[in-house]
Amino acid sequence: VVDPIPITVPPNSYSQVALQDQTRVPKGIGHSVTVRSLSGPGVIAERVISGVAPAPRRGYGPALGAPLQATNWLFADGSAVANTSAEFVTIFNPSPDTVARVSVAALAQGQSLAIDQLQNIEVQPAARLTLELGAHINRPDLTVMVSTSSPTVVERVLYPAAGSGISLSPGMPLADSVSLPVRALVTTTTTTTVPATIAPPTTTAPPATTAPVTTAPATTAPATTAPAN
Repeated sequence: VVDPIPITVPPNSYSQVALQDQTRVPKGIGHSVTVRSLSGPGVIAERVISGVAPAPRRGYGPALGAPLQATNWLFADGSAVANTSAEFVTIFNPSPDTVARVSVAALAQGQSLAIDQLQNIEVQPAARLTLELGAHINRPDLTVMVSTSSPTVVERVLYPAAGSGISLSPGMPLADSVSLPVRALVTTTTTTTVPATIAPPTTTAPPATTAPVTTAPATTAPATTAPAN
């Protein structure tokens, strides 16, 4: 966990934080970022990731932060096919003291199918976990439900097997499982951990160069959390 990065956002404007230029953020280590408005109106936070040479996965991927945390996250469409596409989900556990247990299921023909070896996996407090779905299932039409024992934020990443391209998107939280982040329990804005994965080392998501996080004034919820790849 690193110290907060304070910024000021002028009215009707935006500010950027280039995380690759922040010495307090270790290079080449996956991390999650929490953006919190401490005074004035709420803000809208967007994260941009650029994958450039020499990274084997290259592309440009913007994504809005998640304003809520939840225990059930739905991803309506995806694809995990060997030599064609790669799909990852990243789970961020914002709790400072509670371990979250994660289970992943595929939805097919009206049934929920538990994905083998992706059940009851632990995510430590204030930590993140990245899972490569293609290491456990091979489907061109992969609808996924990620369920957790305590509130989390879950994001999906899609890559083509060849060429450039990055698709980043937080899941859709189910209404009966959502909650607002608890401000009093969180004292830092950035959580940095060595990326955890249950896939073999050769299948983990490669590091990407992180572009600026951009915030702009708005009237949305004051806390926004997004796991980064």
